[in-house]
Amino acid sequence: MIEAYNVYNNSFPQLSGWHRDLIYYNITPIAPNGPFLYNFQEHIKSFRMVGDPVNAYKKISDQSEDPRIIKFIGDLNSSHWTRGFFEFKIRTLINAKNGVGDEIVKYFSARPDEIFDIRYRKVSIRVGLFRRINVYVFDGISLKEKSLNLPIFNWDLDEYASTIKIEIEEVDLLETTVLTDTRSVKFATNFGFDAGFGEKVKRGLKFGASAETIITQTVQKTFTQGNDLLGATIINFADNVIISRSNGISGIRYTTREYDLGWCAISVEPSRVQ
Repeated sequence: MIEAYNVYNNSFPQLSGWHRDLIYYNITPIAPNGPFLYNFQEHIKSFRMVGDPVNAYKKISDQSEDPRIIKFIGDLNSSHWTRGFFEFKIRTLINAKNGVGDEIVKYFSARPDEIFDIRYRKVSIRVGLFRRINVYVFDGISLKEKSLNLPIFNWDLDEYASTIKIEIEEVDLLETTVLTDTRSVKFATNFGFDAGFGEKVKRGLKFGASAETIITQTVQKTFTQGNDLLGATIINFADNVIISRSNGISGIRYTTREYDLGWCAISVEPSRVQ
């Protein structure tokens, strides 16, 4: 990813190339043809709730079995939450060139202290006539990011559309309903056999010299009744993976793109799998 960022920000800053072209096909402006590499897969790398922390907490902690904040504690080292954890369902809708739409479903669990920080204030109360003790009273909540490493799929533009859709739910109940999702999506057409490589290659940056094909397709998806819907986002193959670079005390820092779904935000980026 760093190499792709450097190619289009240092070596060829005048060009608006696709980072994933280099990652998945090893092609650059000076070597614009290449076969698909199975060394990488798209991964969901981080998750966090967004917006007002109290509203975010109320949104996902709305069932009796969900973790709840303990409003009064006697020791800051004791648990701040009732027992349990939050479970999230991530649904990725992928349109394939053969007309068969895929729904890839992933789940992950999060302890409440992985996505929320709790603040308490100390209060001294009288116990009996001559004794006072300190207790801690809930005084606020803030949001924090949870790191993930959930693989989704190998994004081969010759097989799949140039955009995917990701939806996230917080799981409460188990009854499911099958719905359909219809979108107009683009498919790249700049692929062909190359004798030099001995296999099919992507010809050219982006969509190449040929025009992309736009097809309207329907994908079936499963919706769990009673779940808390946290939103959806569209991710494009052309989206820059790394969006900025900065120098810090610990060295160079690269910031990857984050997608806002409404109630939550995630980062999606290719990671090496072999």
